[in-house]
Amino acid sequence: MMKEQQHNRASAQQTEDNSHSTVQSSSPYLDEGQESKMGFFSLLRASFKSMDTEEWLDIYFTRPIGLAFALFWHRLGVTPNTITILSIFLGIGAGVMFFFTDTLHNIIGIVLLMLANFCDSTDGQLARLTRQQSMKGRCLDGFAGDVWFFSIYLAIVLRLWNQPIPGTSEVWGLWGLALAAVASLLCHSPQSSLSDYYRQIHLYFLKGKEGAELDSYEREHAIVESLKGKKGVFGTVLFIVIINVIVGVRSVGHLLFSSYMQH
Repeated sequence: MMKEQQHNRASAQQTEDNSHSTVQSSSPYLDEGQESKMGFFSLLRASFKSMDTEEWLDIYFTRPIGLAFALFWHRLGVTPNTITILSIFLGIGAGVMFFFTDTLHNIIGIVLLMLANFCDSTDGQLARLTRQQSMKGRCLDGFAGDVWFFSIYLAIVLRLWNQPIPGTSEVWGLWGLALAAVASLLCHSPQSSLSDYYRQIHLYFLKGKEGAELDSYEREHAIVESLKGKKGVFGTVLFIVIINVIVGVRSVGHLLFSSYMQH
């Protein structure tokens, strides 16, 4: 009897500890007064997806700068999705600069692309630290990167349009456009989407459902269907377009992942 009571008390204490741990882990790191309680490096580590998925350059260069920007934007009340939208304009600006052949415009383009990349890091870090992750934000984040590189590919095509192909007398013209289309639509964009998908699968096994941003094809498709026919603003239409593209690209990865889980 005594052993049973002790076991029940221990189980209750363990349940209470687990409950407390869950609440603590789900609370925002940048809640009121929380930022001052945690040091910069503690916040930096908390803003990582995981140490396994962060690259060396991200840990020691991109993420620290991204966190500095995240703290700055947080004080101004700026949301992660707003930062993502800002990165779209910076990426487009970088593409425009790469159209020109002089060094100054190209340097400005590099700086704008670096700022867009920092924003790409900042929005995710701020979302994780404030617990504002959402599927719409994640889709917008992926769409932003596609817009950057579409702008850059297009700028390079227009830049090379009247220039000769090396070793020939033919100008790039439509050949450059075709090459850019293959590189961007068939290679770059699917590779980026699928690599992110498999990264989320890794996080799913590493941290569980709460630690990953892994969504099923059925859930994403259901959201798209629920939005159809509704009166809304441009943002809703844009979201439908974005998520349909992502659902299409991810379907292959989802089928492979589902097949693995069944075995």
